[in-house]
Amino acid sequence: MLFKGSEEFERIFYNFSLEDNVHCDAPYTTLLIGSNGTGKSRLLKGVIDIFNDLHNHNSSVNIAKPAMNSGFEICYFIGNDKIMVNYDRFEYELYINGIQTHISNILLPDKGIVASYSLHEKFIPKEDSIFQKSRGNRYDNSFYEYLGIKSQRNFAFSSANISKSLDLITAAISEKGFDKDLLQVFKTLRFNPALTITYIVKKNRELFAGNLTSYEVRKVLEESDYKKSGFSYSTLSSLGVADDDFLEEVTQSLNQIANTFKEKFRFSIDISFDQSSSNNDLTRIYKDISLLRKLNLLSYGKIDVYKENASQLFGQSQDLHTMSSGEIHLITSLLSLAAVVKNNSLILIDEPEISLHPNWQIKYMDLINRIFKSSKGCHFIIASHSHFLASNLLPNSSSILLLKEAKNGKIKAEVLESAYGWSAENVLYNVFGVATTRNHYFEVDLNKLLKLISERSNRLEDIILLTNKFKQFKLNDDDPLSLLIRDAESYVATKKG
Repeated sequence: MLFKGSEEFERIFYNFSLEDNVHCDAPYTTLLIGSNGTGKSRLLKGVIDIFNDLHNHNSSVNIAKPAMNSGFEICYFIGNDKIMVNYDRFEYELYINGIQTHISNILLPDKGIVASYSLHEKFIPKEDSIFQKSRGNRYDNSFYEYLGIKSQRNFAFSSANISKSLDLITAAISEKGFDKDLLQVFKTLRFNPALTITYIVKKNRELFAGNLTSYEVRKVLEESDYKKSGFSYSTLSSLGVADDDFLEEVTQSLNQIANTFKEKFRFSIDISFDQSSSNNDLTRIYKDISLLRKLNLLSYGKIDVYKENASQLFGQSQDLHTMSSGEIHLITSLLSLAAVVKNNSLILIDEPEISLHPNWQIKYMDLINRIFKSSKGCHFIIASHSHFLASNLLPNSSSILLLKEAKNGKIKAEVLESAYGWSAENVLYNVFGVATTRNHYFEVDLNKLLKLISERSNRLEDIILLTNKFKQFKLNDDDPLSLLIRDAESYVATKKG
């Protein structure tokens, strides 16, 4: 990918994959690393904006101008087809396998999924109300899927994120063909692969009297005080003037759920993530649950997870809301991803390591690989500061893209080799460019450079390579390493004459 008129990124191609393993069977992963301020989040935003704009253009969505209106070139694969798009001055050029064709023939990922759990994320939330009319938001389409913690009004609530995760995973489980292996997610947290979801009615309980007619429901709505209602005013008004067919559908769902109550205005459903389980209790009434959830008539109550126990799936319980932030983050983020990732998806994840214990960071990439092993044509691009993620990238289906500041102040990129199986110290030093006083690899390189100079070696390329490696560290002028770098540069200059 190349940005043509960016004030931040150099006009070079940013390679998110390696040519020799881009056609691997497993989902492909690119780890995006770099120090703070090198534009990792903004680069992810640029990637999703390009594909989202292409989707909108191909779908005739009326957007005034593309988000990436400064121009770009992008090259990617859909299956075995190589796609190249050149955009400049509001004109698109499309090449498929080297042959120019009309932009309407473009092949695109089926989904663009963005996930971030930072308050300072760059991604844009979607409108999610079934009555909300789109205001021309470029992201309100079938391609873009937002899994961040923010709402449309830029608020962030952990409880809302839990609710969204449950909405997504229950929708996925209720469909035939859900094939994601989530057992390891629960096993990592030492829980059984099961949940019990309790649904409750907090307000508008008169609608759940049972055996109501659509006329009676409309009358209740017309007499409701929206200030005391669980509805937003726009939702209440919309339902009040809803056509008869839709109101009849709502009425049937209200009556169905009313008949499901096991206690007063509440009921629970057990869900097993064992792939042999059919989860019939959920699938039987999911359509009703989903509709009433969207109308804010049904809320989540207690969400039970279960301590690991081989002999009893639904045994000793713990309320999910009482778990640590790291436990909640791991389980909700992976459940959400599992629910929405389909074949041929582009998935962008910004700093997944937030709140995660190092042991879970080490296992994160393995969990991604296990959950999505059957997802074909998927590409994960993950921006991270965690060296633990780098050491678990599979060598035949991954690459590392290092962002750093060039001399002109713009951001440049370098593709690094796989760090699979490397130790934490090795990754810190050779991938993230962080040296500590105890770093064995730093000490090896330091001794190697000292030996080359002291022996008056002619291996100038090795000396230059080591010198450049040390120059990436921020050093004071009087630091001994700064003095060594100057000596090495002087030695090379003298040798070259």
